[in-house]
Amino acid sequence: MKPVKILIINLTRMGDLIESTSLFRKIKVVYPDSFVTLIVLPEFYEITRFFECIDEVVTFDITNISGDIFKNNYNFNYKIYDYLENYLRRFTETNYGIVFNLTHDIMSSYFMYLLKADKFVGFSRSREGNLIQIGEIVLFFTGVAKIRKASCINLVDIYGEMLPQKVPARRVYLNTSKKPDACESAKKVLSENGVEDSDIVVSFAVGASSELKKWKKEYFLELAMLLIKDDKNIRILILGAEYDKVAGEYIKENIKNKFKDNIVDLTGRTSVSELVNIVKRSDILITNDTGTMHIAAGVGTDVIVIYTGQAGYFETGPYAENQVLVLPDIPCFPCDFSVKCNNFICADYIIPDSIFEIVKLKLENRLERENLEGLNLGKINLLISKFDKFGFMDYIPLKKIRLSFNDLRLKIFKLSMESVLNKNIPDTITKEDITEVLNNYSDNIDEDKNIFSDMTELLTITDKMINFCSNAMKDLKSILKDITGLRIDYNKATAALNAIENSDINLLFNGLIYDELFVLNIMYKSCKQSIASYDLFGFCVDSLKNFSKYKLYLQNYKRLIVEFNEEIRCNISMRSNEKI
Repeated sequence: MKPVKILIINLTRMGDLIESTSLFRKIKVVYPDSFVTLIVLPEFYEITRFFECIDEVVTFDITNISGDIFKNNYNFNYKIYDYLENYLRRFTETNYGIVFNLTHDIMSSYFMYLLKADKFVGFSRSREGNLIQIGEIVLFFTGVAKIRKASCINLVDIYGEMLPQKVPARRVYLNTSKKPDACESAKKVLSENGVEDSDIVVSFAVGASSELKKWKKEYFLELAMLLIKDDKNIRILILGAEYDKVAGEYIKENIKNKFKDNIVDLTGRTSVSELVNIVKRSDILITNDTGTMHIAAGVGTDVIVIYTGQAGYFETGPYAENQVLVLPDIPCFPCDFSVKCNNFICADYIIPDSIFEIVKLKLENRLERENLEGLNLGKINLLISKFDKFGFMDYIPLKKIRLSFNDLRLKIFKLSMESVLNKNIPDTITKEDITEVLNNYSDNIDEDKNIFSDMTELLTITDKMINFCSNAMKDLKSILKDITGLRIDYNKATAALNAIENSDINLLFNGLIYDELFVLNIMYKSCKQSIASYDLFGFCVDSLKNFSKYKLYLQNYKRLIVEFNEEIRCNISMRSNEKI
């Protein structure tokens, strides 16, 4: 029997590529005889040399094509057409078992549309050129990509759910043994810079894709001095690309003379292959939200990630257990990508003294909640990575924080979406699970009585939206009944379709109030846009399925709101009785 041909299109950045390695492993478990081809951008080809479960890697220089189109004033000339036609022919003439498009841009979606396969997953185009999302988790990804503050599922889990079969626990994979020459080259770099096997290596990844996601170079400098002063055996490696050399040179030049031998500036001086092995040699990596963080997760190096600005930690946090996330304790974090911050103060909330204390505890394997007591950690929130009961990555408070209404909603939304995606409803979240969640937060929730009125309002809105779905489903069933009875009443059908359109409008406006409800609305709208039927019967059947799924999401979310509300009230009552 011929192997199943599988194509994966992932024209994203290095971090996203690493996060998709879990899907590659899952594909090989489900389809052990498959031949898997991965398409990537040329600049990220090197990292793919460490990937397992990929049989062929092909590059697609989409950046240059886009640049040529721009230079040509968006006129699609023959040279560009000829290049694309010749490039795509090798793919469009192949029959694939499955095609995954993990890239949500215009070019890749049209590419997807041109391919032939038994099954498609990801972003594609309809015959009319509309963007369509194929796969339940892809719809969710589309929603949270627009409403980032409701993003609550890690990208590794999103990629993994694109193939619904259950396999052992997910993780990201970089196999350094696949490039032994890179390992030797990295050893040579470290040796030439005086790094010995007995040294404690603390690496700093000082770069990021956005200035708002970068911790200050002055703070990295101060942290380096604190660490070296505390332990002379610590060697600091400064990692980064060519454009990070300013920060690297600043730290190296401004460190005290007696500490200079403990600092190695490698910014702009290593290949990606060497970087992978240097991160693996590190005892710990202090990093911004950047691709180097995902390298650490792939090679098993502990990380402490500093988040500021637009960094969406739930979506792109380190995918390995017991890793530390440091967040500013400020209501506006994280920013939306569309926001231009004129008062970038969240970086000042995370001070070097706090990171120093966390690094010490982490290196000593003593980073536990009880060991944080007495430390002055300032205006930060500490999270630690753990897998939850559904096998999804979660980030829970390491230092107890006040449970806000926004935090509670996000946690409930995460659990409700996971349970639906896992097909594990309705009885999956127990009282013990809810208590475990609440135990991660401080006990002062009873001091904020507004949380109950807020939850009542949320329930009211959710109930309204459930009723709008029910009414629309009732109207659709009425039309279908008339169609199957061959007695369509034009006026009645028109009135029903108008009522359905009104339900759409009401769902939209009610969903605007809460981010997570608006995500569900985006998912519904994306499904509606993907309806391929051109006759009234097909349209009604597809619409009925769409409303039914929307209603299921809302009902499951509502159920968990009620259960959390009851458990919180019960906990408060118990504490009140204990005080008496």
